[in-house]
Amino acid sequence: MHRFPSFLLCLLLSSCGWFSEEEEEVEEPSGPQLVGRVAAVHADHGFVLVQGFNDLKLGVGLLLTTQGEGDRVGSLMVTGERSGRYSAADIKAGDIEVGDAVFARPKREEEGPEAGNTQKVPPSSPQE
Repeated sequence: MHRFPSFLLCLLLSSCGWFSEEEEEVEEPSGPQLVGRVAAVHADHGFVLVQGFNDLKLGVGLLLTTQGEGDRVGSLMVTGERSGRYSAADIKAGDIEVGDAVFARPKREEEGPEAGNTQKVPPSSPQE
């Protein structure tokens, strides 16, 4: 008879997980995210320094867009050189000034392993 309380205790302890709430999945934003600001512009050499927010590391080849006062926008590509919170990015198009907001769009599942890959990876075909 003394085994019954032990059995009941084990049963209750093992079932505690049955009543826990399910964790909600965090939905990733689908639009561009603010990732930093333009810290320096070296237009004569064709690059800028981007100061990343929250110690965010920007991946090589990542396409970025900038937005400044009015309708001023630009396009950048991360080169891979970095120092602390600062990453270098080549100027691709537009008029970019110090202080402009820098945005990146989240990487989609179907994209390649590179953080900045903008082309969809073709489906793999069976080897014949």
